[in-house]
Amino acid sequence: MLAVMNGHEAVVKLLLSNGANHINEDNAGRTALMLAAKNGHEAAVTLLLCDSMVTLDSQDKEGKTPLIVAASNGHEAVVKLLLENQANVNHRDKQGRPPLIHAAKNGHFAIVKLLLERGANINARDLVGKTALIHAVVERHADVARLLLEHNADVRMLDFQGESALSYARQAGHHAYAALLEKWESERELRMTPYFFGDYDGDK
Repeated sequence: MLAVMNGHEAVVKLLLSNGANHINEDNAGRTALMLAAKNGHEAAVTLLLCDSMVTLDSQDKEGKTPLIVAASNGHEAVVKLLLENQANVNHRDKQGRPPLIHAAKNGHFAIVKLLLERGANINARDLVGKTALIHAVVERHADVARLLLEHNADVRMLDFQGESALSYARQAGHHAYAALLEKWESERELRMTPYFFGDYDGDK
C-alpha cells in the first residue's frame, strides 16, 4: 500500500511480479487501485489495471470508487485511464454523488468535460437533491457552470429544499451567475458569451 500511495512505480512493479496481494483493503476499505487513483499516480494505476484480478469499481466504506476519488481530486490522466477501462461513470457514493458531481463541486473543468463525453448523467442528484450545476454555482466555478449549461443541464431542477441553481445564486448575491441562469432559462438556445462570468468576482 505504501508503495502505491507514494507512486513508486518500480517498487509496485516488483511487488506485483512477486505476487503481492493488491486486493486487500485498508481500514477505510480502500484497495491499492483506489489509493493510486486518489493520489494521481497514473503509472501505478496502469500497472494495477493490467492484473486480471483487479476490481475496477471497488468501493471504500463511503461508497467511493477509484473513478470518484480521481475525479474529486482533479487527476485528469487517471480519470481518462479509468474511463478507457470502462469504469462506471455513473456510480454513486453513499451521499448519492457520482463522479460528475464530485468533479463539478471541486471545479475540475477538464474532468467534467471528460465525464460528460463518456455519458455521465448531467442531471443526477445527490441525497439532498443537488445537481452538478447547483454545486458548481454554489462553489462559484464559473467555467464548470457554463460547460454544464452548454451540455443542457436543467436550470429548473430543484433540490429537496426547493432551491435551484438560480435561487442559490440570488441568495448569495452572485449577480452575474443569476443573470446568466435567468437568460439561459428563458432562451434555451442562448449562445454563451464570456462577459456573463467575466466580472463575477466583484459580486461579493
